[in-house]
Amino acid sequence: MADRTPERALPALQIIPRQLLPGLCTAIVGAVVALGGCSNSDSEATATALTPEVPGQTQTLKQTAFRIRANFDADLNADRGWAAALNQPATVQADRPFRLRFEVENTADAGAEHRFSLQFRRHQGAWEPLTAEDFPYPLKKLRLDFSSVPEGQLADTWNLIQGDESALSWPQEDGVGFARFAAGNEPVLALARYQTHWQPAEFATYLRLPESARAGILFGYVDEDNHFRLEIEAGRALRIIHRDNGRETILVDQDVEVKADHWIEIKVAWEGSRATIGYEWDPYMEGLEFTEDLGVAIAASRLGLYLPADSSAEVGFVEIAGETSTPGASIVSTSRFEHGAATGDLLAASALPFTAGAGINYADTTPGWSASREHGEWEFPLVVRYFYDGPAMHEAGDTFEFRLLDSSGEPVPAASNPVVTLAVPERHLGGVFVETPVRLGPWEASNGDLYFLMEPSETDNVMMAVKSTDGGAKWTAPTGPGPGILKASARHSEATGFTPCTRLPITCSIMCSAPRITRASRTPGKSLMNGWHHR
Repeated sequence: MADRTPERALPALQIIPRQLLPGLCTAIVGAVVALGGCSNSDSEATATALTPEVPGQTQTLKQTAFRIRANFDADLNADRGWAAALNQPATVQADRPFRLRFEVENTADAGAEHRFSLQFRRHQGAWEPLTAEDFPYPLKKLRLDFSSVPEGQLADTWNLIQGDESALSWPQEDGVGFARFAAGNEPVLALARYQTHWQPAEFATYLRLPESARAGILFGYVDEDNHFRLEIEAGRALRIIHRDNGRETILVDQDVEVKADHWIEIKVAWEGSRATIGYEWDPYMEGLEFTEDLGVAIAASRLGLYLPADSSAEVGFVEIAGETSTPGASIVSTSRFEHGAATGDLLAASALPFTAGAGINYADTTPGWSASREHGEWEFPLVVRYFYDGPAMHEAGDTFEFRLLDSSGEPVPAASNPVVTLAVPERHLGGVFVETPVRLGPWEASNGDLYFLMEPSETDNVMMAVKSTDGGAKWTAPTGPGPGILKASARHSEATGFTPCTRLPITCSIMCSAPRITRASRTPGKSLMNGWHHR
């Protein structure tokens, strides 16, 4: 957006080509790094903000109170762990989750259902959606594992659209169980029963097929006559079939000699009209992957399995995954309460009777709430990150304002919105480690400056360096002459004012501002900063 507050420092970052980093794994260890402990701060921010009423919007909803909770591990309805008083701003620490509680009243006589979501903005900039992206690992993955004794019957896990419960059984082999689907004279079509608060983008199935058996993973499912099916035929092929108003068309037919009587993993991922198929048959060998444009947009849907008549399949697990990102701020998960857990009346600013709202757990929107001339409360677990996708970074002193939206996407009127000011603890790096057997840092330059190699997030795989000029107390993205913070070149520096670093234990030249970086410590075993030693 044109009016978005400019990001800090990092958009100029240059990417280091990974082919220049032999030995540096492309996988990232998803851990947020802190050089020392992150102490809690109850100091208050210095600004509040008003939410104007939206012209023409019904005024039956009103946000009447908020409170910021510093203790992320407090019980949902515990009256403790607050960062500030009622309706007061607070200070929160970068990369340290906190919670935000709202009180909303509905003065309407009719009890229409309301669902709320959040927006945020930095420094009075443009409002952005506050989405659900977890911390420290931005994972969206759910596995239904059938290796142990299932709770209840398999029919509780599968909604049988075609076929009946007699098609499902749970045998064991060497003490390990699996789900067995066996179609008789009629096909079996089953949809998995599960709940996520995010949209799926990939399905995976770990299965075994007898010789000549066929099974299908359903995706883009609308109903039994409208969906896509990735058909796996033992001994022969992988096919993508489009069922449109009951008529089936084979869109893709890959003759790959699918292994029979062997455990294999099949994945299907989609974006727009493109589907990517993965086939793995050996944990030590690279599998097969191909992408096809199906010519039709693929809708997000529930995972399903299909077996034609007289076929069978054994399933070890199915897995549902969604697209992830690492925004500057997001709604995260919590172990303290389930999504939708009932809230108590803690804030007590409204004089109307109380009808419970809900605690939110890793979801973009609240559950539905119906109340007439009543008020409720909602609590969101949140985090503000130091480094995030872009790559970009926040700085100490940045302010963030939050507001509620109603079901129509309009702001809920409020006398004031919650505002937090960001603090960055001393010795805090942020970002994520790069997985490599070599030392990442700190590297000490001849003038005492320290550098550390890292990546901003798990979902933005850009090599970068952070710099400290005060012995490691504060780490920021280094700036200097030339177009980039870091740039790799096998032979020479391509950025004006940058010189090659020397004696680094990797096989490329990493450009950084002069002076030259030497070994991590001048004396073996010397401590560069509290808590960090190199041997």
